[in-house]
Amino acid sequence: MMATLQGRWQRYSAKERRILIALGVLVLALLVYAFVLLPVQKSRAHLATSLLQKQSQLQEMKMAAARISALRRAYQSAKGKPAELKASVETSARLHGLAGRIGTPRQNGDGDIELTIAAIAFDSWAAWIEALQGEHQIRVKRCLVEPGGEAGSVKIQATLTSS
Repeated sequence: MMATLQGRWQRYSAKERRILIALGVLVLALLVYAFVLLPVQKSRAHLATSLLQKQSQLQEMKMAAARISALRRAYQSAKGKPAELKASVETSARLHGLAGRIGTPRQNGDGDIELTIAAIAFDSWAAWIEALQGEHQIRVKRCLVEPGGEAGSVKIQATLTSS
């Protein structure tokens, strides 16, 4: 078989041999591009996209870690200290984006916190109260909920106490 190929190769003229060598090199270059370089390029593009997503997730995780750290500090300061109850409520309201809506919490004679909210979405209120209970062990002692001016909006007068 090898002798047959060598014989056939010898029958070609020098010009035909150069053309065949050039075509062979071209085919080899195309194969290298198709099976080596192109997959590498696609992989790099995919990795670049993946890297951006991972960096975005890292930033979100860093923000969440900072928020968790702040909540832990607030919980530790309020845990077992009624005097810190007001600070915990204010901190939690700030962290949940409700600081401007709840007004100024007042501490009553029992050490509980009384607050009045003129208008808030009921879902926001419920989520915040759930967070207060879960993160700070602060529960609602008394609550008066009245309909607000907009759909889904309520007026609230509440007394919060530490558990």
